[in-house]
Amino acid sequence: MVNGETFQISYYAKKHGKFITRNGKWNDKCKYWFSKSLKPLITYFDVDADNYRTASGVIGLREGELMATHNWCHNPDCHTYQTTDRVRGSGNNKVLRTRKIKIQDMSKGYYLQGWENHFCRVACFFQYVKLHIDRIIAIAPVREPSETPIKVEKEKYETWNYQSDENGNYNRVPRMATRTKVIGVNND
Repeated sequence: MVNGETFQISYYAKKHGKFITRNGKWNDKCKYWFSKSLKPLITYFDVDADNYRTASGVIGLREGELMATHNWCHNPDCHTYQTTDRVRGSGNNKVLRTRKIKIQDMSKGYYLQGWENHFCRVACFFQYVKLHIDRIIAIAPVREPSETPIKVEKEKYETWNYQSDENGNYNRVPRMATRTKVIGVNND
């Protein structure tokens, strides 16, 4: 969000024992953060109460849109690319905003790899990896090679070479070759 942006936020208020919707406005004191128990929180300015509130378990932001259905592109430079779909604001208060990404059910898409829920395009994904590669690798470093026991056999098979004759014609000449074939993986 950008400073001055207004929105509606919906969440379950323990104090009231029900879901409530408030009119909010974003400014420098507003933030997304996590509690000590890693519960996601949002501190926002309540326009009607003229005071700050902190909400947990937010189910809607901006006219009740489910926040669990979208992420923001994680590339820190996404908002700098000058494309018309990133332009937000009115009048002379225009900004380029990071793209919003619809979260997809990874179990339903054969071609989905997982990065699509966090980056708007492959280039943003690779820029993020390039920027954070050392920290990503530090999560689970590989300090020695991995090995999988296998069984192999040598197999003879017929193949061909092509030779040209004195007239420039190519002829197929049979020959025997050997290849190594993996016939099983032993995961005992």
